[in-house]
Amino acid sequence: MPLPRRVREERGRTSGGCRGSVSGGEAPPLWLRTVPDMDHVSDDYGDAPDEHGVVPATYQALERYLPSTIRAASREQKLAVMRRVLVGEDPAVLRARQRQRDYMEAIQSAYQVDRFQRWAYIMNQRIVRGNHMDKRSVNLSDFGLETMLDDLVKDFIAPIIKGRYPELGALSLDSHHTFVTSYIQGEGEGFHVDDSEVTVNVCIGGEFTGGDMYFRGIRCGDHVSCEIQNEIL
Repeated sequence: MPLPRRVREERGRTSGGCRGSVSGGEAPPLWLRTVPDMDHVSDDYGDAPDEHGVVPATYQALERYLPSTIRAASREQKLAVMRRVLVGEDPAVLRARQRQRDYMEAIQSAYQVDRFQRWAYIMNQRIVRGNHMDKRSVNLSDFGLETMLDDLVKDFIAPIIKGRYPELGALSLDSHHTFVTSYIQGEGEGFHVDDSEVTVNVCIGGEFTGGDMYFRGIRCGDHVSCEIQNEIL
């Protein structure tokens, strides 16, 4: 998947850096290097964590990812920039997070899954569930989303897989099984096997705590339903 334009430009420069100055007015968006400059000697940031709990080694490692113009700045200026990154107080980042929250709220306000489930219940229609043990899931291809999901796999998921696992490529991603499920407090999805090359999980609900996911190894066709062995936990 192509990198953001400004990141690509930064990688090709020998002396370029972040657009705008390090100080003065509202800070411009900061794009870190995708590859650290291992020849750069970082400043000394002391021996103990700062007031944010960040240890000096973190600042020294992050400094190698800064654009060249910022790496050439004073220790105090670099420290201010890195705290923007680590503490998340960058105005551009805060605005992006707010846009993301607004977008998620818009998705949830137009959420069609609940309406589809109510319609199926009233009309006594059978719904194809996500898997055989999940009674609260809905197959998204059942109500008009198949074409959009095909494009999602082709244009977004496949490039990510190709970039992350180049030895495998993404040519085998020729189909998808996409569903939405609802969770009830105290009840999880349970142990099940995904017959897929890649599984993508996205939370589109409200905030919650918990919800841990555990991967328990790869199963062959003859042992899909076998009990879990201690060595794969």
